[in-house]
Amino acid sequence: MFKCLFLFFICPVLFLNGFLLSAQSFLPGQTYYGANQYIEYHPGTLPIIFSAPHGGLVTPSNIADRTCNSPTVVTDSNTSDLAMQMDSACLKAFGCHAHIIICNLKRTKLDCNRDVVNGTCGDPNATQAWNEFHSYVDTAVQEVLKKYGGGIYIDLHGQGHPIQRLELGYLITQTDLNRTDNSLDTSANDSTFSMRHLLAAHPSALTLSKIIRGPSSIGTALAARGYPSVPSQQDPFPAMADPYFDGGYNTNRYGSDNGGTIDGLQIESNFTGVRDTPGNRKKFADTLISVLHTFLDTYDQFSPLNLGTCNSVLTDAAGPAKADVELTLFPNPVCGSVSLRFSSRQQHLQIRCIDMTGQCVFELNAGDQSELTIPLQELASGCYFLNLQSEAGLFNRKFFITPH
Repeated sequence: MFKCLFLFFICPVLFLNGFLLSAQSFLPGQTYYGANQYIEYHPGTLPIIFSAPHGGLVTPSNIADRTCNSPTVVTDSNTSDLAMQMDSACLKAFGCHAHIIICNLKRTKLDCNRDVVNGTCGDPNATQAWNEFHSYVDTAVQEVLKKYGGGIYIDLHGQGHPIQRLELGYLITQTDLNRTDNSLDTSANDSTFSMRHLLAAHPSALTLSKIIRGPSSIGTALAARGYPSVPSQQDPFPAMADPYFDGGYNTNRYGSDNGGTIDGLQIESNFTGVRDTPGNRKKFADTLISVLHTFLDTYDQFSPLNLGTCNSVLTDAAGPAKADVELTLFPNPVCGSVSLRFSSRQQHLQIRCIDMTGQCVFELNAGDQSELTIPLQELASGCYFLNLQSEAGLFNRKFFITPH
């Protein structure tokens, strides 16, 4: 599996006055707003979309408080910042932006994770903001489909339940999660499932239970990295007496249960250790993106992510596009040591070796060398990624195997 050059833009913030999505061109690294900046969109070039519908704090007087159908109005604290940390983690890992959509209105005014009737209670200004939020997500989906043919959508939330763990919602009910793997897999076609496209793409290798709580699942990898998660191999299902969120309107609308090639997931994050401080939000975002990266690689989901580029040029605020840095790695499989050859001498190049769990097993500075040999006798047998990074971001990535 070969990772080519990943690139990104650093651009100033732009304002979108009014609702002009149909004629608007969106550039990665810039920020676009709906009316009154109630909704914001950060375009990306990765097949990864994050939304934060419940983290807003704005309470304008021109929007009535929601009172219809006994609405839930609790704010998911710090989830808007968590979404932006996800983008920063994507830049660090890939050198490219994810798509980020954020609702800045407090949930007392608007709930973008409900249908328009219950989310706005009929208020016209709230309805406009609801339409803007979902139009931005639709725009991100279309961009992902056009470039990659498929992608992943994650709706970020916060939960205050007694058990401190991440609740991963795949639209599978709590009752169904309490079933055995065999029972769950046998009835997969009769259950709602927000990653149905992934299941259909690997009918001989994957089952529903493997995707949500198998050894290579997102929950299992997060739990192994210090973030207890349900469902996962470590915590396969929530007890029937435990509160649990299985996914909402957005996961159903944008996931692949009803067709399409965008797989969906709702993450309900606990507060302590995940959302409580800037440092913990950054740490969790870095971990989730690392886990997500491995998950996508494991199932070889989106070939342009593996074989293409997420941008065509690399620029920074100081100057013009930088030259590509090609990396040659040999032999592969590795036998004792691996040799690297760079197409040109570059300063401040960092080499990071990542295992299949997303852990960095070693890193070093390549200096200004054009060739480098790294001894790997103590590296366990398995599959690894070798990242070549500059101060600006990820230049290149190679996959290699150690058979010993």
